[in-house]
Amino acid sequence: MHVHIQHEPDAEALRTLQEALSDGIELSFGSEPPSGAPYAVLVAGRPTPELLAASAALRTLVIPFAGLPSATAEALRAYPHISVHNLHHNAAATSELAMALLLAASKMIVPIDGRMRRGDWSDRGRMEQAVQLEGRTALVLGHGAIGSRVARACLGLGMQVVAIARRAQQGQDYPVHGVDALAELLPRADAVLV
Repeated sequence: MHVHIQHEPDAEALRTLQEALSDGIELSFGSEPPSGAPYAVLVAGRPTPELLAASAALRTLVIPFAGLPSATAEALRAYPHISVHNLHHNAAATSELAMALLLAASKMIVPIDGRMRRGDWSDRGRMEQAVQLEGRTALVLGHGAIGSRVARACLGLGMQVVAIARRAQQGQDYPVHGVDALAELLPRADAVLV
């Protein structure tokens, strides 16, 4: 199988990739299509029209980040046989950061820290301004690899969770609505995580 990667990784990443590859996988790199190489997999976040058209064997596009750029979605309309996949290697880190920001905002960490660093300890012992998250409603916009992690973490904090996805989903520990429910759900949310 031939895999073409639009942007060549640095030497260390390339060495790690080559050590992990199964036998029989051939790699090529560059923003220009390789000559005479019928690649079946293309790794590119924003593939050029030339990269999409160059290989009749192309069946899979791997976007090396979360999301599908609108220009890429538009270009793929001409190639309905190509399946699109994302890498979610950043899902854990991104969802943890979202939770850190939620906690920092609800507990007013940044302004309190700033006052304490200036020698103003008047907030000490006064947490009435902090927001208790337990029992509050978290609205999670997007229910992919990151959003589903954020939703589970909010459940762990005792929050009521409602999520929005492109399409409604069943089988979760919380309701997942389609985008058409956003206007109804937004006013009921205590925290919105995007």
